[in-house]
Amino acid sequence: MYFILSFFVGVLMMNVQHDAIHRNKHWITSIITCGWYLKPFHAMHHKNFLEGEDDFSWARKNESFYKFFKRTHLKRRVMAGKKSFILDMLSFSVMSYFFGWYYIVIVISFTFHWEIFEYWSHYALKGITKDKFKWSWNVLGKKFNYLMLGLGYHSKHHLKKIGRFPVIYNVDFKSLMHIYLPLMPKKYFRFMNKQILINKKKGILWAFYLELLSHLF
Repeated sequence: MYFILSFFVGVLMMNVQHDAIHRNKHWITSIITCGWYLKPFHAMHHKNFLEGEDDFSWARKNESFYKFFKRTHLKRRVMAGKKSFILDMLSFSVMSYFFGWYYIVIVISFTFHWEIFEYWSHYALKGITKDKFKWSWNVLGKKFNYLMLGLGYHSKHHLKKIGRFPVIYNVDFKSLMHIYLPLMPKKYFRFMNKQILINKKKGILWAFYLELLSHLF
């Protein structure tokens, strides 16, 4: 029971940690998630997003989640620097001493969900279009974005500081369980190849504009 609860705490902390990083109030969440490295990494990610230099976030077309994780995760931790590494190791040592496997499950769940979101939200688009304003996948739908604290609107998240209304690609996840589709690479590739074709035909997705208008009236 407690292990299941720890798993869902890790899921929740993925969104909370991201929000805390942007508010610069992440020290408590970084201790809970062993995610000190994410503050400097995320700053680099946003800075380099439009320059296209962020190779540690982009998943290449037909690159599986497992290969993406192997290629990028340790690289992010190294790039975050020695201070973040020491704080992560200190947090892990102290928290796992007091909370044991429950804390370890939280850290594993958090890291897994952060990485899988990083994977599908930046999958393939950089290699498909040169339009940097289309380099993030988005998930439309109020329920998904309530749970994800608005992260489903990922293009908007990246571009809101620039002041440009984003041109987006939408990935049609029918349920929250679809976020785990990358664990089955062949099915995921077929699904995403279809999504790429659909979005190329549609161009700008008016559903996104209509949903935003629905929040105004």
